[in-house]
Amino acid sequence: MITDVTKNTRIMKIKYLLLVVCIFFILSNNDLLAQNTRATVKTINKETYIIEESNWNGIDRVRIENKSNRLHHSNDCNDFSVRDASPLDSVFGKVLSKAKMNELVAQKKALSLFVVCLSSGKIEEVAFSFGKDVPLSLAEIQLLEKSIKKVHLKIKSFCPNNKYYAMMKSCRFERYAQTPQVK
Repeated sequence: MITDVTKNTRIMKIKYLLLVVCIFFILSNNDLLAQNTRATVKTINKETYIIEESNWNGIDRVRIENKSNRLHHSNDCNDFSVRDASPLDSVFGKVLSKAKMNELVAQKKALSLFVVCLSSGKIEEVAFSFGKDVPLSLAEIQLLEKSIKKVHLKIKSFCPNNKYYAMMKSCRFERYAQTPQVK
């Protein structure tokens, strides 16, 4: 019986030692946990944008956000749905030229929209995230932002006292190139 207890104690010590070694390895290896981010600020047509370029595990990403955005941290309700997102979908075909849409479709490009809207459905803030190789200029991003902010979404919420709703939408350009709104 004593040998079983000793054996169990040894096994527990070995497990504890392995746990400590694993934690040490994870915390000391910055390549696994670190994200290289570089932020720049650019102004176009009296609007200032924060452009964050990051590389995480070999994937280059760009996030562009208007510096005046302040509401995106205010979402306290995740129990809502958007009844009709088609007004948001049609913005790309209305803003980007047919040649630009064809280029984005041919390259199979996509982006993510981060949207904050009021309880009425009016979009107040927009941020964009996409691969570093997506050929959109800051002027095009600004036009998209202005057009998206004109959109009203129909929101169904189970949080009646919530003022803001934040959501993320993945946008693949081949879907929007087929819409009749393309210039």
